[in-house]
Parts: sequence; C-alpha cells; structure tokens
Amino acid sequence: MERMNQVKLLLFLLFLTVSAVQDFRSQSVSVGVYAVFGMAAVVWNIGMILGMAGIINGTEPAAVVSGREAVTAAEEISGIRAGADMYIGETAPYPDILSMLGSVGLGRALSCGVGLGLLAVGWASQGRIGAGDGCFFLISGLLLDAGENFWLLSVSVFLCGLCSLGILAGAQLAGRQKARTDTLAFLPFVAIGGAAGAVMGVIK
Repeated sequence: MERMNQVKLLLFLLFLTVSAVQDFRSQSVSVGVYAVFGMAAVVWNIGMILGMAGIINGTEPAAVVSGREAVTAAEEISGIRAGADMYIGETAPYPDILSMLGSVGLGRALSCGVGLGLLAVGWASQGRIGAGDGCFFLISGLLLDAGENFWLLSVSVFLCGLCSLGILAGAQLAGRQKARTDTLAFLPFVAIGGAAGAVMGVIK
C-alpha cells in the first residue's frame, strides 16, 4: 500500500509539473497531457482497489487481515471512512469488492467535484476561469482525496490573488492601466501549492 501511495505522489507531481510548465509558457495545457495523466490516474485507482483485495500481490485481502487495516486502507484511497467498517472485529472469507468500489468511487467523486465546480464557475462567468484549470482539478481529484484537492485549490487561489494584488499595486505606482487587463497563468501557482503541500505532508 505504501508503495502505491508513493507512485501516486510521483504521478501527481509529474502531472503538476508538466501542466504548470505548459500553462506558464502558453497559458494553456494540451488535451494530450490531460488524456495521458487521466488514464494513468484511472489505472492507479484500479491498481489500488486490486491491491486492497489482495489480487495483485497474492496476499490476503485487506478485509481479511483485520478490520482496522481495512478501514485504514480505504481511508488512504478515498479520504473517507468506508464500508470496511463492517469488518471490525470480524474475519471475512472474501473481501467486499463492491463495498471497496463504492467507498473509493464516493471519495473520488467528492474530490473530482472540485474540478467540476471550477468548470461550472468558468461556464457561468463566460470563460473568466479557464476550462483547463477545471480539467486539471478534475484529474487531480482522481489522485488526491477531497480534502487535499480542496486545500490545493484554496492555497493556489490565495497565492494567485496575492500576486495579482502585487501586480496591480505596482501598476498603480507606475501609473499604468494595462495591468488591469493582464492575465496570469494559474497552474504555476498550483505547482507552488502542490510542492509545498507535498513537503509539509498535507498532500501524500
């Protein structure tokens, strides 16, 4: 399980770096990047579910080892307490795959909701928030739990807002008005927030 979490973190940081660099250079991220990392995230989730069930490494299913470990494993994937609670104090002959799928699916849906929310706000604001930013958080939702994804968005918005205020203040002091219409690439701020979260252990 620990190895899979390390793979997830490396995959997320790679996705974050590639997206931020592209966004910084051209203020857009190619569809190919989202497609490749989106598929990789789906494969990782499948691998985690199979690992919990003991299918990949041939070990005992997480639900058979102990109820507490089953809960812990489900929490590591979805960030919520899952249906594995039913195994506390019991020994089940087979893992409840449907319960695992349900808990992981719910956790991922909540996390992807951050990206869907951004897409909805972007549509309602007639493109003031780029669709690419929403797509980024949609895919990051497949790798991070809901709390991590929301934390990443919050920190990124704060950093971007702070930078925007600095640019506006500098423009006012210089007597320029053009800065009012300048646009900033958002994903580089997400990269800063993501790197900080990984170092602080908030994203893991």
